[in-house]
Amino acid sequence: MTFLLITIVHAQEYVSSNIDLTIPENYKKINTGEELLTSIKLLNLASTGRIDVILQFQITNPSNEIIYTKQETVAIETQANFVRTFKIPKDSEPGKYVLHAKMILPNEREVTTKESFHVENKKQKITQIIAITTTLLILTILLIINSKKHLKNYKLKRRIKRIIKNKITQNKEK
Repeated sequence: MTFLLITIVHAQEYVSSNIDLTIPENYKKINTGEELLTSIKLLNLASTGRIDVILQFQITNPSNEIIYTKQETVAIETQANFVRTFKIPKDSEPGKYVLHAKMILPNEREVTTKESFHVENKKQKITQIIAITTTLLILTILLIINSKKHLKNYKLKRRIKRIIKNKITQNKEK
């Protein structure tokens, strides 16, 4: 959880506003193409009455490139709590991503925060599982084939030993 508080001295009064951005634990790792769920809490401790603030959101990928942007205006009296979802593109690369949030106050002061999360590629995982399963299956088949060869050799050696033993026994009896 990231929490940032900014205090600004303006016209002899203290203006305090903050933004709290939280990504629930079960959304800290998501797959490409899924939605990122966030909880946002805005506080207006400064002015009495309602103010409109601008919220800007950006998501950056592991290469620090912006892959998503969104802007909206939100009204706050003393506090505003809401949930937002952000769609992660299907072609996103796996890795650590960062959700940046900026609140722009009417006096043009800014409060920023960020929260990180990980994106995984479900298709890549499935491909890895298939590759491992196929490898294990091939190894098992090779082991069975090799075991059959060894079993045939063992049976042949036993048979030869029996024949030799029988011949020796027959020669002794003569």
